Amino acid sequence: DGRLVEWVVAAGVGPNVVEGKGRRALHDAARGGKADMVRALLNAGADPTMLDAQSRTALDVSRGDAKTVLLTNK
Repeated sequence: DGRLVEWVVAAGVGPNVVEGKGRRALHDAARGGKADMVRALLNAGADPTMLDAQSRTALDVSRGDAKTVLLTNK
């Protein structure tokens, strides 16, 4: 998961890009509990304070180990 993020960012896609329905990659990774992807997005510059279309941060929707990564940024 983390390698995919690195590849996409290297291709010029910003880590804070918003897709058509107001979703962000960091929110999707956090919601899915994907700690490696959350870590890679944060390392690529994703802003954990950005809000989704429902005014929630990635931490608000996070699950499992992804929540720990967002809280500790490790």
